[in-house]
Amino acid sequence: MCEQAVETLKTFEKKDSRVKSAAATNLSFLYFLEKDYDQADRYADLAMNADRYNPAALINKGNTVFVKKDYEKAAEFYKEALRNDSSCTEALYNLGLTYKRLNRLEEALDCFLKLHAILRNSAQVMYQLAYLYEPLGDPQQAIEWLMQVISVTPTDPHVLAKLGKLHDDEGDKSQAFQYYSESFRYFPSNIDVIEWLGAYYIETQFCEKAIQYFERATLIQPTQVKWQLIVASCYRRSGNYQKALETYKEIHRRFPENVECLRFLVRLSTDMGLKEVQEYDTKLKKVEKMKEIREQ
Repeated sequence: MCEQAVETLKTFEKKDSRVKSAAATNLSFLYFLEKDYDQADRYADLAMNADRYNPAALINKGNTVFVKKDYEKAAEFYKEALRNDSSCTEALYNLGLTYKRLNRLEEALDCFLKLHAILRNSAQVMYQLAYLYEPLGDPQQAIEWLMQVISVTPTDPHVLAKLGKLHDDEGDKSQAFQYYSESFRYFPSNIDVIEWLGAYYIETQFCEKAIQYFERATLIQPTQVKWQLIVASCYRRSGNYQKALETYKEIHRRFPENVECLRFLVRLSTDMGLKEVQEYDTKLKKVEKMKEIREQ
């Protein structure tokens, strides 16, 4: 933290109550940003004692209580801030978040709808509304609010992915595909999006297309064997047995105890009439036996 700022603010502590409250409020906020919650709490108390009608002081106090997970108490401070200043958007926003934590979703919704009336183009507020309508059992409203978010921030990959998920849940695969593809275009590292797109191409019998996505997943999570197994299975499904065999061999080299990989090596070697079949079969029996012993 900027020591100079702290020292300057501390000189105001000796002034009259309004100035003292404002200085303590700013100190509380600075300490909160630094995650020094004890000091933030102390100065929030000082600010409130100097001027109980200072909404910023009450918000700071609510925030220090919020991080301690005392949501009921935090809500009381935000409500008091709103009683002192009904147009205080920060108090209203934080109160909405607090109600969300308390699972009082209708009350949270009420806060964010009021906020939306004040901040018409706030993507953050519209985003909160979308995320509330879904657990309240109204996915269509959630979609509508997310569409409004997209009108303000058209390249937000997380919002695009959420739209994809909502359309998928509603059974609209083509719309889901459109939004997931857009999300991937702006942020090609979201593993859930990659997995959905890969699975979509497998479902629609375009295994070669699916490979591109699952190979990306293996780059992002190289220690997760499942992505590599899916790549091998895509080669197998598309009839490229040679490439499938090479992929399974590479997986076996990196994960020698993977049972699924060894089973496919045995199956492919048998189908292709390869002499290694005996070697893989022996290894498979040995790994299965070890697994059995471990489980016992």
